[in-house]
Amino acid sequence: MANISAVIIPAKILKDGRHKVRISISHNGGVRYIITDIVINSENEFCNGWIVKRSDAAYLNTKLRKILQHYQYD
Repeated sequence: MANISAVIIPAKILKDGRHKVRISISHNGGVRYIITDIVINSENEFCNGWIVKRSDAAYLNTKLRKILQHYQYD
């Protein structure tokens, strides 16, 4: 069974210093990432798969959960 979670990769920082949130899919020792359109300003705004310390965090977390559910149940 595959494990699906939301992650950021510190090594894949954008030129302007922001990060894209990615969907991590791991299975049998391999990991693949799906890039989402959610962009956060720093690593401090992401904690344990949740977006925090932002005024629009609730909206972005809802959007992220919908994306995760799409890949988990399809």
